Amino acid sequence: VLTDSVAREELDFAIVPPVAADPRLRSSHVARDRELFVTSTRTTRRHLQPVSIAAAGPLRLILPTRGNARRARLDDYLKSVGADVVAVLEMDAMMGTLELIASSDWVSILPATLCYPDLDGQQRRIHPIADPPLFVDYVLITPASRTVGSAATAFADTLARQIRLIGEAWTERLG
Repeated sequence: VLTDSVAREELDFAIVPPVAADPRLRSSHVARDRELFVTSTRTTRRHLQPVSIAAAGPLRLILPTRGNARRARLDDYLKSVGADVVAVLEMDAMMGTLELIASSDWVSILPATLCYPDLDGQQRRIHPIADPPLFVDYVLITPASRTVGSAATAFADTLARQIRLIGEAWTERLG
C-alpha cells in the first residue's frame, strides 16, 4: 500500500522492505533489522532467550496480510524451517498485534525496531530467532519523477537515523 502510494505520488516517501524494481520509484538502503519472536510474558521462555522457530510450535501466529511486503518472506521462512503453525491470524495493525500478543497466547515475528519498547520484557517477551536468524532490510523509496521537498527529506533522514540507532541498541543487547 505504501509503495503504491509513493509511486502514485500521494506520499513523498516511505520506508519499507525492498520491493520489485519499479521505474516510478527511486530507492536507497536504510538499514538491516533483526526479526524477533514475540510472546506474552506468560510464556515459559526467558526474555531474550534465543528460539528456534522450528522447535517453538505449535504456534498460533499473527502474520501480516498477504499484501504486506514482509509476508512472502515470512511464509518462505516458516516453510523452510518446518514451523508447526496451527493457526494464523492476519493483521497489519502493529499496535493491535502487540496488544493481542500481550494479552493472549498468540505470538508473532516482528522487526526489532518495532519491539524496542519491549527491550525490558515488561509487557511482552522478546526472543532472537536462531537456526537460522531472520532479517528484514529497509529501503527509502521516493517518486522517481520529482524531487522530495526539504521537510520530507529531513523527516525521512530522522526516521532512517532512528531505525539505525535502535538496531545498534539491539545489537549491543543481543550481540
